[in-house]
Amino acid sequence: MNIMYKRFVLFAFSILLHQGLLFAQSIYSEGGVNTWTRIKYSHDNAPNYTSEHLSSRSRNGLGVRKMLYKKIAAYGGISHDEYAYLLKWVAPKEQGQALYELEYFGVNLGLDYLVLQKQKWAAYLDGAFSRKTLRQGVRSKEDIIINNAEYEFSSKNLLLDANFPKVKFDVSIGFKLTYQVANWVSLYSKYHISQSLRVDESDVESYDFFSHDLSFGMALDIKQWNLKTYQSKSLVHKEELVANALIENLEVSEEEFKFLEDSNRVKIYFPPNEFQFYPSHIKAMEELADFLVKAPEVKYQITGYYDRFSGKDNATQRLESILAFFWHKGVSVEQFVIEYDEVYDEYSSSTNVWNRRVELIKIN
Repeated sequence: MNIMYKRFVLFAFSILLHQGLLFAQSIYSEGGVNTWTRIKYSHDNAPNYTSEHLSSRSRNGLGVRKMLYKKIAAYGGISHDEYAYLLKWVAPKEQGQALYELEYFGVNLGLDYLVLQKQKWAAYLDGAFSRKTLRQGVRSKEDIIINNAEYEFSSKNLLLDANFPKVKFDVSIGFKLTYQVANWVSLYSKYHISQSLRVDESDVESYDFFSHDLSFGMALDIKQWNLKTYQSKSLVHKEELVANALIENLEVSEEEFKFLEDSNRVKIYFPPNEFQFYPSHIKAMEELADFLVKAPEVKYQITGYYDRFSGKDNATQRLESILAFFWHKGVSVEQFVIEYDEVYDEYSSSTNVWNRRVELIKIN
């Protein structure tokens, strides 16, 4: 059973990774705990059932994520969840308790909505739907008192219990907080309240599950892995860009093209010794991102400026932060042509804001 389960998880992981590399924007991996769990059980013959929270149990997840629109992203993946419930009941001549220890394999689909973004931090509202299949389940430590006589029953394998649900569907809602460590990796924490849809396995019994889960994870931006390769292919001189644009659109003269350069230009500035742009640029960049998503044939030259005090490495990190912003909004990397330009100011003894900029110019 364990060997088959491991093989299935490896197979699902390989499919997920393959699909993620082809279509997704990022891959995430997370771990955490399921806590404050409850099980609501009802039985026609004994209606007074209650449950108590036991120790928190582990949860793990793996999946892919992709931006659908500028503030909405979809994600999907697999998970492994463990739960522990203590169920108690009281009847006129009987009382008792039983410990449930459960493990589920889940398939999850979700959406998150960006509500706040400030520099490297972002906050999301998060919701998910999960289909979870029971992998292992045991009802143990079943102690019952009947007419003042104590009885103890042995453990029962719930996979063999026809009255216990083997599949459950969970609806979760919560929030997620992320921190951008680098352009290609971010860390996040996530909190969900999870409620199962009511499951009826027989005419006399029904189960309902409830839990809180807290997770910590890491997301890797797949497209950023190809950035260096793409940059090396994209270092084209400005004269070549003008020539290519004129060849592709013969109706535009060189004078008209120069006018397009001047009237379709966005300049983005950075604070000293930082690689995240000033927040005042966000609105203009979001408008440009919306335009580029709707017009995938349009290309922009993106240039990172630097001087002898800041260096090209700093310009590279500033430019990559701009590209990361557009990629997270769903803009294709093929719509940018990358360049760097050193600004030499012989009268300056320190770096200034004009040389800490990234400039975008429309080239077609």
